[in-house]
Amino acid sequence: MAKYVFLVLAFFTLPSAAAEDRFIWVKLSRGVEVQIPENWWHLGKDHEKRVQAFGGSDDSTNLITVNSKPKSTYAALRITSYPPTESPEKIAKMSEAELQELAREMKQTLPEVLSVQGLEMIKFYGVRIEKIGGHPAFVTRYRRTGVLKGAVNVEVSQIFTSGQEIQLNLSYRVSEKDKWVPVLNVIKRTIRIDGRVKVKQKDSIIKKIKRAFSGSND
Repeated sequence: MAKYVFLVLAFFTLPSAAAEDRFIWVKLSRGVEVQIPENWWHLGKDHEKRVQAFGGSDDSTNLITVNSKPKSTYAALRITSYPPTESPEKIAKMSEAELQELAREMKQTLPEVLSVQGLEMIKFYGVRIEKIGGHPAFVTRYRRTGVLKGAVNVEVSQIFTSGQEIQLNLSYRVSEKDKWVPVLNVIKRTIRIDGRVKVKQKDSIIKKIKRAFSGSND
């Protein structure tokens, strides 16, 4: 069970999101598509180099990293693709006991991982299995300290297909919950992953967990 710890990174208005949030479809590499707010800003190459230096590898692909506007606010999306470590069938069949064991291990591991970035875990909300984009996923939720203006809620989803794993990182400043939760729900609900895409190379376990929780700028 310990190995599961390391699996832990056209315009229109939708009624579930704030009226000013207009979304666009973006088509990413490795068969991934998702809707994002049209005015969110893409983090530059310097940020990507920092993430790569901390936890990246040749066989991982950062598909998108965007943050909210205005820049005085904080909500963020990062999607990363890397090779599979488990079959989606095995993940879907995990027992409640196995899931509880995973949650205990994650709760112990996260503080150490966050401390590397100068952050602290405030509260751990647990791990559960969901279907995202039609694929089984581990979803880990926790609250951590922020860099600038208060605590940040984070949700890290490890989505399993037969050919790759997609890591979906969503986060927002707790004080801005009412504004950003509906927006992040749209992002999560609209992600599409082509299960036929195959990623063959293997990544190291340590780099996976580093990448899952690296790259924050708030």
